[in-house]
Amino acid sequence: MLDPTSGYGLIHWVQGFSGPFLDAVFVNASRLGNETFYWIFLPLLYWLGDRRKVFPVVLVLFISFFLNDFAKNLFDLPRPSTEQVRVLFAESGTGPGFPSGHAQNAVVLWGALAMEVRRWWMTLLAVVLTVVISVSRIYLGLHFPLDVISGLVLGAVILMGYSVFRRISRSMQPSPLRDALLALALPPALLLLPWLARSGPMTMGGAFVGFLMGAGIGYLACREGGMMEGRSPGWRAVAKVLLGFAVVLGLREGTRMVVPDTALADAARYAFIGFAALWGVPWLGRLLGLESRGGRQGRRYPR
Repeated sequence: MLDPTSGYGLIHWVQGFSGPFLDAVFVNASRLGNETFYWIFLPLLYWLGDRRKVFPVVLVLFISFFLNDFAKNLFDLPRPSTEQVRVLFAESGTGPGFPSGHAQNAVVLWGALAMEVRRWWMTLLAVVLTVVISVSRIYLGLHFPLDVISGLVLGAVILMGYSVFRRISRSMQPSPLRDALLALALPPALLLLPWLARSGPMTMGGAFVGFLMGAGIGYLACREGGMMEGRSPGWRAVAKVLLGFAVVLGLREGTRMVVPDTALADAARYAFIGFAALWGVPWLGRLLGLESRGGRQGRRYPR
């Protein structure tokens, strides 16, 4: 049986090529898999892009976040010892190491975007970024090789599921009631996994569920209101993005001061933030003339 914590030899071999240039390359590559990057990149895609295509990518990526958190708590395996390897950018690798979230989420995010864009350059970019981000986790001494391989495999499985979802969604007629019920039922259902597996406590909980529920309803409100196209010319795009981050960060910090510190209240708080991010910001953009009024074709699934 393979030992997930084996592989020091390969880590040492990869780190044998280390130097200031590669250190900078791989640290910055790993930044592309950090929470800060996702919280900036995903809103930009949604606010400025085709929301029919962007929202499913956001959804499957958040499901990937949850499944990775679940798997790490289930297996609870250590990362490489700092006494045996050189570790860089340690703040990007805390908690259990198996499977690698950076590798898994790189497959899911960039692979899903490649499916939606359907251009050769996007496919090439997806492959390059996935490889570089995955190698960076070994080079930086933050993961064993098997952590990375397992992350790539799990990410590929999730991506295959996403491909099936896309095909099914194209054959279904949109139903506001059914879709709203799914948006409200799917996130809480995910929390059954750790309970059924009797795994350790999840990093993601009420806030995760609340955000997904609010985001799902917000997207459906955009769809039914015909706000599927996020194009904004020139300075209007910059203004809409600044407005969006001001709204989301303002709500996040403002609600923190008035909402009780409980799991249920946290879920409600993040549901409100998710709804505001996915419907409120586009609506404000339309209201203020920062967003094109094209794309009025509501009630359509991603094509």
